[in-house]
Amino acid sequence: MRDLLEDFYLTTNAEGTIMTANRAAKDCFQDGDKLIGRSIEAVVSIPDAPLEQLKTLEPGDAIEKIEAGLRLNSGLFDVGTATITKLDALGTLLWVFNAGEEIDTVHRLSQQQHIIAHLGQDALTEVSSNELIDHIASAICDTLKVDYCSILELLPDDQLLLRGGCGWDKDAGGETTVDPTANASLDQALHKAGLTSNGKLIGKQGSALIESAGVTSSLCVLIPNKTRPFGAVCVHTRAPTAFSPEDESFLQSMAHILAGFLERAQSQEAEREHRVFASALAAITATLTSSLSLDDVLDRILESVQQVEAHDAANLMLVDDGMVRVAGSRGYEAYGLRDFMLSLRFPLKDDLAGPDHAGIDLLPFSYWRDAPELSWIRSNVGAPIRVEGTIIGFLNLDSATPGFFSGANLERLQAFADQAAIAIQNARLYEQAQQAAVLKERQRLSRDLHDAVSQTLWSASLIADVLPSLWKHNPDKAEQKLEMLRELIQGALFEMRALLLELLPSALVEVQLDESVSRLVAAISSRADLPISLQISGEYFDLPAQVQITLYRMIQEALSNTIKHSGAAEAQVNLTFEPNGVEIQVRDNGHGFLPEQKIKGDRFGISIMRERMMEIGGELKIVTQPGAGTQIVARWDNTAHGHLHDRP
Repeated sequence: MRDLLEDFYLTTNAEGTIMTANRAAKDCFQDGDKLIGRSIEAVVSIPDAPLEQLKTLEPGDAIEKIEAGLRLNSGLFDVGTATITKLDALGTLLWVFNAGEEIDTVHRLSQQQHIIAHLGQDALTEVSSNELIDHIASAICDTLKVDYCSILELLPDDQLLLRGGCGWDKDAGGETTVDPTANASLDQALHKAGLTSNGKLIGKQGSALIESAGVTSSLCVLIPNKTRPFGAVCVHTRAPTAFSPEDESFLQSMAHILAGFLERAQSQEAEREHRVFASALAAITATLTSSLSLDDVLDRILESVQQVEAHDAANLMLVDDGMVRVAGSRGYEAYGLRDFMLSLRFPLKDDLAGPDHAGIDLLPFSYWRDAPELSWIRSNVGAPIRVEGTIIGFLNLDSATPGFFSGANLERLQAFADQAAIAIQNARLYEQAQQAAVLKERQRLSRDLHDAVSQTLWSASLIADVLPSLWKHNPDKAEQKLEMLRELIQGALFEMRALLLELLPSALVEVQLDESVSRLVAAISSRADLPISLQISGEYFDLPAQVQITLYRMIQEALSNTIKHSGAAEAQVNLTFEPNGVEIQVRDNGHGFLPEQKIKGDRFGISIMRERMMEIGGELKIVTQPGAGTQIVARWDNTAHGHLHDRP
């Protein structure tokens, strides 16, 4: 199919030693790179008569088209013709050969091997896939002298995507799909690989591309892979052409170079994705467990999935009392479906509650599958969220691209769903614990209202009832009762202020710590009828909200223990503001206890007090012995824990 080689030449000096040779000559002769310096007789055989004529030539004279035998790389002789011209008076000869077909074939094969080796080296470098495809396509067109080259990618749905080539419109690459049925060679190659072509969506477009180019002859080979081909490499000519086995072999070599490159790229990409996913999963696990708000956790799950898995939309379903609801979603806003998604409710089917519900392109809910609003979904992957074997929800990804998700997506999504299950369960348990804590706190406040404020106001009411009569008969005693009434009302006022602080924790940071502690001490002293002295020293400064609330709770808990357990006759509270922090001391003259015994049983909530101080980076110290009373010292150092300095 190629023209005979015409640019094959050598030059020799008067002694018959080869002085120069072009690349074509070096490629064809044995040890071609060592051709210079050899005798012409070692590589060329010509009849005796022309040799005699050479001796009589004048500069510029030539002997044309004499038969010449040439030693090829194979070690055999091939007969071609040569034109020998004398260039100068020194006897320099120019040997120009019109080579035989065998030499032409050897040269072409050598040229192809050189190209294969060069592109094979390119494929081992950091070249991009698009660059390599362009290089290979150009080399194929130049080497085989064809009009078009097509490098096609086999898509998951058996369509063929034109990834690159030569001769085609530049806009066709990466966009135009090709119908294998419009190309007999490719169709045969696909069937040989056990694949069937799908021309329903691409037949007209692919055929139009081939027909508009005026293609009459094609040769295609598959780009091999372990399970299914990566795609195919095809060449096309407008003129009828009979491709040789050597042409097919060269094309197959190009396909193998692409296959090796793509396989390495896939392996590297899989390794990179694995590293990215492992790193992301670790970071996501930390992120998910950093919040105990269920709404926040659900939002973080969807945000984190978006970082590691490509998709058009995602949703997270939760199961409540046998009903499935969409608790969170992302991406549906682009389709105007955000409110629609959040409104979905449907029962959980029995066959979906088992451990094996997970899959690709599986739309199990009939309501979901039949909803016309979701007809744009062409591929999806879903993983169940399980806690102790029970499905509590589903994590689903949707795509408008057919066959978009693979088994690798499902595997990663399931690993992610398993981590999400822990975060969701923790958030739910925390929510339940909060509800229980709120109920317990309400009950405590109800008891305090009954035990303190209600009793105080009842006593005040009794005194107020008898005061008018007592004032008439015994004014002095009435004045005493009036003073008692004032003290009772003042005590009730202190109690109500303290209870308001309990009901509104934010109020604890709206007033200074010394003021809130003063109210607390007055209220507890009035309620328990226990003398409690309060000493505040040092220069006040604003505290971080978390620190202020914790120190307040420490004094509250310590005084509560004094009243309930110590049997003390009096107590003292010291609040000291120091340049580097705050220290509180709560002392009583009660029974005292053995610290190791009481802490072990945690009767006084000492472990909770320690945890609260640790949360703000503080320290707790307890000094007590039986019969010697108890002293609790809590200290917070603002230099060691600067991250808590700023108030909200």
